[in-house]
Amino acid sequence: MKKSETLLLLESLAARMATNTELQKQLSINMKGYLGEINYRTLLSGFFTLSDLYLEPKNGQRFQVDHLVCVAGFIFIYEVKNYSFEWEYNEEYFSRSEKLEIPNPLIQLTRTKHNFKQLLKEMGFGHIPVKAAVVFVHSEFTLFNAPRGKALILPTQIPEHIEYIKQFPKPTTEIIDAAEVIQKLALKPEVFRKNIPDYEYHDLKKGLRCVQCGSLDLIVNSKKYSCSDCLASEKVSLTIQIAAE
Repeated sequence: MKKSETLLLLESLAARMATNTELQKQLSINMKGYLGEINYRTLLSGFFTLSDLYLEPKNGQRFQVDHLVCVAGFIFIYEVKNYSFEWEYNEEYFSRSEKLEIPNPLIQLTRTKHNFKQLLKEMGFGHIPVKAAVVFVHSEFTLFNAPRGKALILPTQIPEHIEYIKQFPKPTTEIIDAAEVIQKLALKPEVFRKNIPDYEYHDLKKGLRCVQCGSLDLIVNSKKYSCSDCLASEKVSLTIQIAAE
């Protein structure tokens, strides 16, 4: 999985700006989410999977699907969360204290599933069943008072869930066709500007960043550079190409 444009922008700013608490906070949140999705994507490596999809039905709102798995009989969509620590379940929110609350991700999952089914209907595949769940991938996450029967997959339940998915045969041709249409309809990921702290261009450090560690401390000649931090060496032309992608 590629990093989102939001995460790439935050990483670049972190290397080029003076210490900024809000920037470091947003970078940590986005990186944590990215690593969580990577970890779960690895567990899904044996399945027909699409990841990080931005979609918009004609008669609905734009939405994101973290992972989509196709098997015979249905499509399973996942909302991946990399929360850690102990949380208390509530129908509207999860809480750690009276002042620390986050929206219950099942609310977002309900909207995502509704919009996804609407998109399938518009594509002519509305008869394909859709299942969905929020999966918590961090091993140190605990959710107290989580009710049974909800579309929640806790860390200790992940192995059992993967085994459950494995029991289904490979997806039918029709479901693969639907997934391929979905992939073609996927939109370019959004850059979440509200997560980007204010900055002035003239205050940023300029120059190429090392493709290995992101450092700006490079010794550059006409064709190659060497990084003073990690000692990596790379062609300048390739570094520019990677930065432009």
